[in-house]
Amino acid sequence: MDDPSDKFSIEIEAHALDHGDKAPGKALSYAKKYAVLKLLEIETGEEEEGRQDQHKPKSSVAKSVALDEWDSLSKVRQNQLQDIATAVVDHINEDNAWEAFNLIETSRLENEEKVALWSRFDSKQRRALKDLATKEKEKNPK
Repeated sequence: MDDPSDKFSIEIEAHALDHGDKAPGKALSYAKKYAVLKLLEIETGEEEEGRQDQHKPKSSVAKSVALDEWDSLSKVRQNQLQDIATAVVDHINEDNAWEAFNLIETSRLENEEKVALWSRFDSKQRRALKDLATKEKEKNPK
């Protein structure tokens, strides 16, 4: 502070594996934080921040994508998928999740239609269907 020529500079590199729009800012913030901590040899007493699973989008992002797919369908197809969704939910509510899963699998839906259909279920219903899909894959690996 007494000598203006007494200064330093640090080059930092930041990479963001986040799926959100704030990823570059987060990466830069973490890079600056760790540069200062290392430069001043400050111990935080904490473990480094845990990384979130970056291979899975957050459910709100997934739900948004599913809703976009839903909006891209014709009204006729939306009505057809809504009928399937209603039947699936009825099966799940009757503790017959296997019938619900089977209905989706035998409906011959395109991938985009499956994504759109997904937007019609709540988290509990999606979990029941995911669990059955996992069990089915374990039983019948391709």
